[in-house]
Amino acid sequence: MTPDFSPKDKPSAADSALSIADFTLTAPASTAPDNSKHILISNPRELRALHALMLRPMPREQLDKAIGCSNSPDVIFRLRQKGFEAPCTRIDVIDRDGFKCRPGIFSLTEGDRRKVIRWNGSSQKGSIDLTLASWLSFALVCAVLLVGLI
Repeated sequence: MTPDFSPKDKPSAADSALSIADFTLTAPASTAPDNSKHILISNPRELRALHALMLRPMPREQLDKAIGCSNSPDVIFRLRQKGFEAPCTRIDVIDRDGFKCRPGIFSLTEGDRRKVIRWNGSSQKGSIDLTLASWLSFALVCAVLLVGLI
């Protein structure tokens, strides 16, 4: 279902005059609850974002490529809703046209890194190693073939 944009719903010229500098993507540290024991991440984009940010801080464009989407700030927003801080540090740069701009660099805090490590460790508990599982299934197939041949 697509929204119906009547003339009263169209953005005004004042709305379009807003720049990216008018928006901040940094959530205050106190708003991120410590629910690392109850983190549920099944979205592959969120998992890829956490993996990429565990390696190093990234600007939005590089995070888009690592995640595989063109809206990484939305993925960061969802991670923040799940208890991650994922701050966005604004830096001053000059773009190729000579204009001053302030792109953001996304990163994980030390607390975020601990949550990822704790979550990754807890999600692996009780599971069987994939290599071991493949060897066991191979052995089972060999046993069935041997019994069938005898």
